[in-house]
Amino acid sequence: MAHLQQSVQSGGKCRRLAARLQSHQWRPFGQCIKGYKRSRAKHVLVRAGPVKIDEEDLMQFPDRYKWYEAKFAADDMPDWNPGRFVSSNQEAPHQRLITFTAEISRERVPLRNAYKAAGQKAAVRINGGEERDLMVVSAPPPELVNNYPLFLCKGDIFSGETKTAREPTSVMADIQVLVCREEAPEVYDMGPDDLMSVGPFQGTGMDMRSSGIMAIFRWDCQHHAAAAA
Repeated sequence: MAHLQQSVQSGGKCRRLAARLQSHQWRPFGQCIKGYKRSRAKHVLVRAGPVKIDEEDLMQFPDRYKWYEAKFAADDMPDWNPGRFVSSNQEAPHQRLITFTAEISRERVPLRNAYKAAGQKAAVRINGGEERDLMVVSAPPPELVNNYPLFLCKGDIFSGETKTAREPTSVMADIQVLVCREEAPEVYDMGPDDLMSVGPFQGTGMDMRSSGIMAIFRWDCQHHAAAAA
């Protein structure tokens, strides 16, 4: 009798479940997910209020974009730097070889004013007088002397070091010029007591790569290589 009652009850449950399933309208799974998302979507309206600008806040500085501009080293440094007389040698009648020290640091002298190639002329003033363009006879300074100033131009610091305000690094080098008495008498007669100013080096110098001078050395190397073979 108990088994019969259980079968009748289970049959009633099955019929009710079947009636519920028939009453539902089945849809694909994707459509159900979309409908579920739409039912949960909410629209939020945001109204922006007046913006308050803090004048002391550096993040709102009007020229803040200039902080990220790429600048050349020593671009804002003066074009003229003090020099120092070293020696004077008589090379020929009315011609002297003047040696002086000049500033060549890349933190103080921009690349456009630097002595970069043989054949450039040096702009010199003695005691605030007239500017003289003199032929430089010494070679340009090696790049190794500017290793440390170029490292500092990058803005890098060593481990454990703190960024603080500092003076630009100074690097001095000897420069030799050939002076004629008629062209620059005040430079020809200068001495240790005279005040000297060195300005931008003029011209682009000698073009050694595209000139015929390189062809002479190139031919010589090829000639020796062919002879050795």
